[in-house]
Amino acid sequence: MCGRACAAGEVCVSGSCTLSCPGTQTACGGTCRDLQTDVTNCGMCGRTCAAGQVCSAGTCVVSCGSGLTNCTGSCRDLTTDRANCGMCGNACAPGQVCMGSACVTSCPAGQSSCGGFCVFTASDPNNCGGCGVVCPARAGATSVCAAGTCSFVCTSGRADCDLVAGNGCESTLATDVSHCGRCGNACPARANATATCASGACGFTCNTGFADCDGDASNGCEVNTQTSATHCGMCGNACTGGATCMAGACSRPNCQTVAGIRWCYNPAACGQNCTEVCAALGLPLTISDAAWFAAQDTMAECQALSMAFGLGSVVSMASYTYACLEDLPGTHSVPAAPTGQLLCSTYSGCPAEHRLRSDNYGVACGPSSRVSICPCQ
Repeated sequence: MCGRACAAGEVCVSGSCTLSCPGTQTACGGTCRDLQTDVTNCGMCGRTCAAGQVCSAGTCVVSCGSGLTNCTGSCRDLTTDRANCGMCGNACAPGQVCMGSACVTSCPAGQSSCGGFCVFTASDPNNCGGCGVVCPARAGATSVCAAGTCSFVCTSGRADCDLVAGNGCESTLATDVSHCGRCGNACPARANATATCASGACGFTCNTGFADCDGDASNGCEVNTQTSATHCGMCGNACTGGATCMAGACSRPNCQTVAGIRWCYNPAACGQNCTEVCAALGLPLTISDAAWFAAQDTMAECQALSMAFGLGSVVSMASYTYACLEDLPGTHSVPAAPTGQLLCSTYSGCPAEHRLRSDNYGVACGPSSRVSICPCQ
């Protein structure tokens, strides 16, 4: 309001008189305090150090650091402290500063008195160009003052690549894919891969299901290991014997011709009878029961069928009702394939039964499921 004057040492801020503290001091309860050394306001207003402790750099400690002296609980530099110049309690007169532990009336040439201390305003980041002008902190950088103007220097491994002072040295050169090792060095995109920057060097990691099998970085991860017959599941793993690569695993074709008969299984399902298997593949099931039975009722025939589907020569021959042909119960996943021993039957009625039924009929691919092999022709 008109006519209201602030008291000595106060300034008017937003219509209110506020205590104005010099230099690095802070207003605490109407009194200016140095939070770096004040034992009753150590680090923050109202924080009092315990008995026997002193306040050093805003922290309560047992003893003062090198070059500092305990003056009634506060760590003081007797070479520059106006209130304790040369010895605790020896205060310099108004207008004097403490230089080399002695009170003097003026600062040396090139220095200015700021809050009772002689400083180089041309280079002091806390009094840059004038008393109390503090150079702002920047991310990943050290604030500096040169010729009375604030600037900053990037710390090791950081860089100001966008030239925006407000966010400091925003780039970490060791890991930044846009500025890898140096500003502007963007790691190139590679086929089926994600660009990486490690220790300042560009690289890439292959996306899931792809691999760099030729070692040529320029074409990235050129192989789909889920479908490549020469690199199935991993580089160098070639599928042999007519097998194909499905979901990263070598798999033989689901139809094999043995003794002139085309035998097939449905890789999309388990627990099916032969009518369902052949229908799912769009193939006919017109073979006679007699021809079907005769093609698998001996150990030699059963072993030939087992070998054709990559199951090995160990088979099971018995008078099974449905096993004409099917695998042992086990855990299957789509795309399904026969596993374990192949079961063949010496029971002449098995073909008729297997047209409509199967062991573990209707059990979806998973635990205790089975895959039927049928003469789809």
